[in-house]
Amino acid sequence: MKLKKLIVFFIFLLLTLAVTAQIDNEAMPAAKFYSDRITDEYGNPLSGIRVRIKSTNISTITDANGEFKINAKNGDIIELSKNGRIINTYRLNGSTYYEVEDKSEQVLENANVYKSSRSKKLEYNTADVFNSYIDSANNAKKSNPTQSIDYVEEALLMANASRNKEQIAQSYVVLGDIYMNLKQYDLASDNYKIALDNVKNAPNQLKYAKALLLSGNYRESENQFNGLLKERKLSTLQQIEIHEGLADVYFKINQLSDAEREYQTALTLSKKVNNTAKIAELNGKLSLLLEAKGQTVKAERFLLQANDSIANKNPQNAAIASKKVADFYSRNNNVEKEVQQRKQTLNSLVDNNLDRVEDDEVVITKQRAKLDLGNALLKQKNVQEAIPILEESAEDAENINDIETQKDAVQKLSEAYVYLGDDDKALFNYKKYVALVDELYQQKEKEIDAIVSLNKNLTEKQSRINSLEKDRELTESKLQLYQTEQELTTENYRRQQLIIYSLIAGVLLLLLSLFWMFRSNKQRRLANN
Repeated sequence: MKLKKLIVFFIFLLLTLAVTAQIDNEAMPAAKFYSDRITDEYGNPLSGIRVRIKSTNISTITDANGEFKINAKNGDIIELSKNGRIINTYRLNGSTYYEVEDKSEQVLENANVYKSSRSKKLEYNTADVFNSYIDSANNAKKSNPTQSIDYVEEALLMANASRNKEQIAQSYVVLGDIYMNLKQYDLASDNYKIALDNVKNAPNQLKYAKALLLSGNYRESENQFNGLLKERKLSTLQQIEIHEGLADVYFKINQLSDAEREYQTALTLSKKVNNTAKIAELNGKLSLLLEAKGQTVKAERFLLQANDSIANKNPQNAAIASKKVADFYSRNNNVEKEVQQRKQTLNSLVDNNLDRVEDDEVVITKQRAKLDLGNALLKQKNVQEAIPILEESAEDAENINDIETQKDAVQKLSEAYVYLGDDDKALFNYKKYVALVDELYQQKEKEIDAIVSLNKNLTEKQSRINSLEKDRELTESKLQLYQTEQELTTENYRRQQLIIYSLIAGVLLLLLSLFWMFRSNKQRRLANN
């Protein structure tokens, strides 16, 4: 009797533990992610479909298999769209199948659609679509930056949906490039930083360091450049840019000796690979540095080396180098050499039929070059030669609506006629100058309004992109939490199974032991009888 009670007790204990394990397993929190697959009526997967929780910023895009995963719960309204047009919406209600009619009446761009009475096949490559958005953004970043940012936003949606860090980084690099072109260096550095956080490599870090330099964050820029120097696999061009960047930082913070050392290192590397344009640029920067140190003779030598090294190779660069030499002579009050150099700059533009040339530091137009020459001639007291040059400058500027240059040329003409004692012409040009000042003021007001409007537009677009980044980070965080919960659930289930099987094995062993005990006792009783 006692044996039967013991067996019943162990069976009851086993069942209790099994039920408890099952309850614990069911008590685990349900996944907060809704995953599904979108197909057409014939079962072909539809990729590139944007899936959004209505009235939120939470969205994703279907992959090449038409699959997606999004943070959603029962009761949420799911909105499907393609190419910015809504297909339809449906409400999550726990069903495993939803049928939705396409009301957009629009075929996916960049897709090959084959129609027949019985089937429709959609071939669609999300990587190709991503690349097309990036290419479009790169092509439009100078001519239409706001449109370019829209393309990047679409590319980011696809990259975030596939959680492709390479594509995410590439998108933010293009965004940084757009802001660099707009001289919005703070925004550029912010976006390069996000790119660097996703993919750490030398090109991304170099862009980030340059943006920090231009935004005035010199110490952090220095840290980034120094960090790059520790990289082993750097091209010669990258090494040149790093040393040049460090020199620029040191120049800005007035560490002139350190700046000179870094410029010289960059110059030596440039000579090794015979990079003529970079040699000229670095000679020009060394000239400015030496001028700041008061070494004007040595500065002139470097500047002339820059001018001579590029004079016969590239007309645009030659004109820029010539202007820099002329500006040097102007700053150091060497009027004779300035006049000679201004004439050389103008001749370089005229001979090569160049109306405008520019680089990161200098912009030269033909009318401005004439104004500079006329002004230099006035400083030389060569008024008779200066007047026709200044008149040409004013006329050329008026023809292309360059009010600022026209204003300056007319002002210098008024001064020239005052010097000659021709009061009527001096007064005539002065009145014209006053009128141009008013006109320029109105033009600047319009430009300021346009800049304010552009900045507002850019801020709104950047806010949307920042929201995408925050959503991505939140989604990744929730996904990690979900994966952790799944791992814990799996581990708990494994442990529970182990406990159950151990108990079963224990009970079986106990039953077997009891059986042998019972049998042994029975045999002893029989033997005693």
